[in-house]
Amino acid sequence: MSGPVEVVLILAAVCYILVRRMMGEPAEGKRMLILPAVLLVIGLSDVTGVLKTPMSVVFLLATAAISVGIGALRGASVRITQRGGLAFVQYTGLTVTLWVINLAIKFGANFVLAAVDPKDAAGVSNSLLLTLGAGMLVEGLVVLARALRGGHRVMWAQGKDGAPHRMSPFLDNLGNNLNGGSRPDATDATGDAPTGYGQPTGYGQPTGYGQPTGYGQPTGYGQPTGYGQSDDYDRSGYDQYTSRPADGFFGGLDGRRDARRRRHNRR
Repeated sequence: MSGPVEVVLILAAVCYILVRRMMGEPAEGKRMLILPAVLLVIGLSDVTGVLKTPMSVVFLLATAAISVGIGALRGASVRITQRGGLAFVQYTGLTVTLWVINLAIKFGANFVLAAVDPKDAAGVSNSLLLTLGAGMLVEGLVVLARALRGGHRVMWAQGKDGAPHRMSPFLDNLGNNLNGGSRPDATDATGDAPTGYGQPTGYGQPTGYGQPTGYGQPTGYGQPTGYGQSDDYDRSGYDQYTSRPADGFFGGLDGRRDARRRRHNRR
């Protein structure tokens, strides 16, 4: 396949991806990871044995690093929502702008290298699949990480002709680990209960409804105060007679009367 034809096909594929994701589509792990990895491997095979000078290697590494960085920014700019219990992704205006910048830098670097050394530019021009594959792979990883961390379930492959979507236990377990074993309550597109929907959060034993506060033993209702042993009703004084001050006074009068009688009798 000639270089210009390959470039046109790659650009057409990129435009197709842009249109689909601008309209929005369910997040699909297989498409976000496997396809970019395949492009990356094909791109490596295209440049193997073609790069002949250190300058071409430097340009290739520089453009690849820029594509990886822009891919991470694209992944951070994608809008992620939930539909039918699954993650739904949609490109934003910023995402499209980053795609245009990525392609412009790649073709601009090839143009600059062709002006400096045409032989080096011939080798670097074959690295378009390599740089795009690396950027798309990083973009897919960032989008998947954001979706799983946000509590969304991500399918592995979309079902065809009404068949259920294929789910990935690895992605489900990874999402559970990222969210501490809990997810929002929802039902996935397969009709099964999503992984991580165990006991509701925060509905264990009610707080403050154990033993009522202040309703145990009544305070102040034990032994009545002032109604136990009474000083006024003590039986002391009824069993043994206690002398009083009046008794002493009358006793003195009786003694004087007796003394007068004795003196009178002596006379």
